[in-house]
Amino acid sequence: QPFDFVYLRAMVGSIRNWPRLFKKAYDSLAPGGWIEIADPYLITSDDNTLPEDSPFGKWNRILIEASERNGTSMMAAANYKNWLIEQGFVDVVQVEYKWPINHWPKDPKYKSIGKC
Repeated sequence: QPFDFVYLRAMVGSIRNWPRLFKKAYDSLAPGGWIEIADPYLITSDDNTLPEDSPFGKWNRILIEASERNGTSMMAAANYKNWLIEQGFVDVVQVEYKWPINHWPKDPKYKSIGKC
């Protein structure tokens, strides 16, 4: 039976062929069905509070390189919208949230969120 809803969460870095997975999801959905994907980007800093040469910066680069060598890119989420459209999905919406994981941000709002 076809599904009404397919949900993927925290799968970035574990799939080698996202377009194929999205095609299978598309083919498995009932007419009017939905797919939702919730995946993070890696640790980044848009206010320069996390230097590229910091331990986290180095960890990011090594993790990205290793995932690329393995064929399971940790940066795949940047392509989800295009891949979904290529497989036939319509009304594709991409929503990005800035989600601090510590108190580093300079902006008081994001500093507070990070502390929580």
